[in-house]
Amino acid sequence: MELTVKATKAIRHLAGSMIAPRLQLPVFDEKPLEYTTFISSFEDNVDQVVKSDSDKFARLIQQCTAPAAEALAGCQQLSPTEGYEVAQKRPHDRFGAG
Repeated sequence: MELTVKATKAIRHLAGSMIAPRLQLPVFDEKPLEYTTFISSFEDNVDQVVKSDSDKFARLIQQCTAPAAEALAGCQQLSPTEGYEVAQKRPHDRFGAG
């Protein structure tokens, strides 16, 4: 019974994602006033949805323009989990509130 419920939920989620229009995430270009909007959207649509830290990190870099992406590139030398954690902190430390 529990397996059937899980399968039904998975099918509904998959069907919903196929019907929904492709989501266009904002791009971060190091403008401090746009950081809060960018990171909120990224957390809601990537961080909470994607399971793999290496996939999250790749998407984070994809959503940054060259200067911001280059600042994160050094994090690729770390393990996926550590690299993603460090990559999240760099823009937050620079542009985030508090």
